[in-house]
Amino acid sequence: MMENKSKSPLAIMLKRFKRDKIAVIALILLGCIALLALFTPQISKILGIGPDQIDMDVFINGEPFSPGGTHILGTDESGRDVFIRLLYGSRISLTVGLVAVGISTVIGVTMGGIAGFYGGIVDDLIMRLIEVINVLPVMVLLITLIAITGPNVYMVMMVLGVVGWTGIARQIRGQLLSLREQEFMLATKALGLSDTRKIFVHLIPNTTSYLIISITLGMAGAILSESMLSFLGLVSPTAATWGNMINEAKSIYTIQHYWWIWVTPGVAIFITVMCFNLVGAGLRYALDPKSK
Repeated sequence: MMENKSKSPLAIMLKRFKRDKIAVIALILLGCIALLALFTPQISKILGIGPDQIDMDVFINGEPFSPGGTHILGTDESGRDVFIRLLYGSRISLTVGLVAVGISTVIGVTMGGIAGFYGGIVDDLIMRLIEVINVLPVMVLLITLIAITGPNVYMVMMVLGVVGWTGIARQIRGQLLSLREQEFMLATKALGLSDTRKIFVHLIPNTTSYLIISITLGMAGAILSESMLSFLGLVSPTAATWGNMINEAKSIYTIQHYWWIWVTPGVAIFITVMCFNLVGAGLRYALDPKSK
């Protein structure tokens, strides 16, 4: 007991997290995926294969190359290397996740912080805004914007971020409604600190544990959404995204005979999303002081 009291909160959190072996393995896998995504251009250069480079022998052969030899995971029906496109897809998916979650976190923390701190009519207005956003047909909105701007991943990132902040805002608001009545907030009043400083320096840091969990789980949701939207054609068809790769398996013949074209990106999506969810669950256990 005395040993736990002498440890910092971070040390206790890490100790708790290490107990969850599945979450640790998931974190290691995510680290490997991130490293592969980071060094994808170098790997592509070493192998001498680009994401849009076409192997003309595919057209001579009459069908995609199966996994093995020069093409580790085979080629698609256009003669493009599946392995390299898979790596470039990881860069896009992780980038979309980071940007979308970053936007939603900033908006959610700001709106939730304001609602929870001020309460009253300000709180009511923000809650009504959240309700309006929650009933928006996001897919219809995206299709409309894509029809205007053309298929692009940047619009997907922006929309996912702008409509995805409501859950974070609700949670932050709920925590601040409780925290603002604590004794340490009386001290901030006595010191004459500004409302901005009270919210973002003294209140928001007390919600860090929730934000860490929310960001981790939000990454999984954003990656899954991006893959789905790519599959539906809302991202440029030429972009090497996991959703676009699965979309290439449109015919029953391709699904039956060229399994590597759609199975590999499907497995990549499953592993990445599952790892983020497992790490999020592990962090929830590690950061919950009531866990045993």
